[in-house]
Amino acid sequence: MEGAQDGSWIHLTVVGEGFEQVYLSLKKTDYMVELQQSVNSHAIDGKISFPIDSLNLVNGKYQMTLVGTSATGKALKWDLGTISAWFKEGSQSTTNNHIPSKFNTKPEIEASFPAPDFQGRLWLSVSVVATVVAAFLYYIHAQLTLVTPLAKLNVSGSLLIVSLLGLMALLIAFWIGYVNLLQTMWILAFSAPVSLIFVYRGLQATKIKI
Repeated sequence: MEGAQDGSWIHLTVVGEGFEQVYLSLKKTDYMVELQQSVNSHAIDGKISFPIDSLNLVNGKYQMTLVGTSATGKALKWDLGTISAWFKEGSQSTTNNHIPSKFNTKPEIEASFPAPDFQGRLWLSVSVVATVVAAFLYYIHAQLTLVTPLAKLNVSGSLLIVSLLGLMALLIAFWIGYVNLLQTMWILAFSAPVSLIFVYRGLQATKIKI
């Protein structure tokens, strides 16, 4: 076997018989050895021409190994030492597969969780609920002061009372944490048109004509 290096090529001439296949293997040995792939070049007519550029611009030291396989499947290896490769635009902290180190698996799994949802202020929730309850009680008191209030209670008035009770129940559920803010907003968005109609019709029915 004879060898020579010419610029960015390695030329080897293999003399011998009994090999079905002969190839030269280079593997990086000075950075993340377990993740480096071997770059091979097969012999053609007893000669191997290995282009250094096939190392994908990865700088460092490479172990050279000559491998010969016979027709029976037996393989023989010859250690040819190391060779240093340097590219002007190359990088050493990577692999032949172009896998940056930050993409490799870490020995420990790191996980982060978002901050808990803001639960709101208790005094504000209590104030809103108290205001709604006071307005509702005032409305009930005004209705009871009318003549025969239960006899004049119609469907619109009943729906108005149901709407107000539903709104108070929703605020209390949000206050105690049974529903979150997003669920509360969705319920209000879908129920607001119907509730406004019930409130309008209920208030129209309570007007006293003179």
